[in-house]
Amino acid sequence: DLGRHWKIGHIGKDNGIILLIAPNEREVRIEVGYGLEHILTDATTNQIIRNVLVPELRTNHWDAAAEAGVKAIIK
Repeated sequence: DLGRHWKIGHIGKDNGIILLIAPNEREVRIEVGYGLEHILTDATTNQIIRNVLVPELRTNHWDAAAEAGVKAIIK
């Protein structure tokens, strides 16, 4: 719903990606539109969260986590 509200991705392609980092809630999510699920699977997003984002977030490097997460998503 958030992706649709913010109009993330291209109309008709459902190819938006959202990286959410909520420090107070200690939550991290990567949401992928249906149009990209065959490229950026749940398994891949979970690996990015576990191996890229969480190590940076544990040391309170929020900016580094976001940057590394975006780079991993693009890769």
